[in-house]
Amino acid sequence: MITQVRCSKLHRPMTCPGYVFMDLPKQETGPAAMEGTAFGELCEQMIKQKTITPQVGSNASNGIFWDADAWFYAKQCVSEVTSCATSEISTEYRIDWMTESGIEITGTLDVCYTMGDVLCVDDFKYGWKIVEAKENWQLLGYLIGLWLKAKQNGTNYEKFRVRIIQPRPHHEDGWVREWWLTPGDVLIYKREIEDRMMQISKGVKQLNTGPQCKYCEAAAESCPAMNRAFYAAVDYTMDTFEQDTLSEEDIAAQVKLIKRIEDIVKIKSDSLTELARQRINQGKLIPGYVLEQSYGHRQWQNWVTPEALEAMTGKNLRVTEMLSPAKAEKLGIPRSVVTQLTSKPFSGNKLVAKDG
Repeated sequence: MITQVRCSKLHRPMTCPGYVFMDLPKQETGPAAMEGTAFGELCEQMIKQKTITPQVGSNASNGIFWDADAWFYAKQCVSEVTSCATSEISTEYRIDWMTESGIEITGTLDVCYTMGDVLCVDDFKYGWKIVEAKENWQLLGYLIGLWLKAKQNGTNYEKFRVRIIQPRPHHEDGWVREWWLTPGDVLIYKREIEDRMMQISKGVKQLNTGPQCKYCEAAAESCPAMNRAFYAAVDYTMDTFEQDTLSEEDIAAQVKLIKRIEDIVKIKSDSLTELARQRINQGKLIPGYVLEQSYGHRQWQNWVTPEALEAMTGKNLRVTEMLSPAKAEKLGIPRSVVTQLTSKPFSGNKLVAKDG
């Protein structure tokens, strides 16, 4: 019997109810996840201590070193939050609320506060995978829990705002992305969660394939829906495409189908590769494959400065160049200003899906 769903995993059952019934191995905590946890801890310390002074050489509790990038981006994130909040900022705030089915929604949010009469929830993302704020089930789980607690305490909010604060990857909407909701909106999403949890409590185990499969632990071997979709895609492309000529309608249909097949094959390939890596790390043999260490480009050690290198070699290794428009926006230059001063070179035509 499922008794609890974490907000960070809420998108799984909301898109694929059968996920929670699968017997999945515990996922390893990868470097990116550990780096993100360390970054959140740094932001939390800055908010609590009301300081943004770097402490060179310090580490997070999980052992990850806070490098110059972490300090730079944490300063940006914390400044963004503190400039909005009109109340005390709560960090690492525990959320627990019970659905009608008896399944508890639980989690720990990064930051919450009020901005005038608006209840706000912010989530820090340090990774490079783009995360959107709109219809983000993790943020909705947090917001609903906060809203229910506020109502119990006699406080009613008429406006809500959730945000993803993700400073490193470029996004056309900027590194801070927000979504505004009304109480009516929140009620609609709460009802969706209630309905899905009620289905799960009654044993609905339907498995659905889609974009959510990309990071699912079950995609490699234990999800029958993914296996069916994968082998159906392979069989179809091998056995069915026999036309000598294609009409415009055939082209449209096959482009759409091939895009879907590409997604399924990519998900299956990535998940199988990760499963093979885990098995080899456990001491098992994957015939024909081994793990080899890989490294990124060489970097100067943390203590090395341009001044130290010049003193040692007599060479000036400083480079002065204009930052990219994306980096300029990250430094705080308004997007409207950057838009007026930039242009995009034409790079050719690409085919996109659009209702003609």
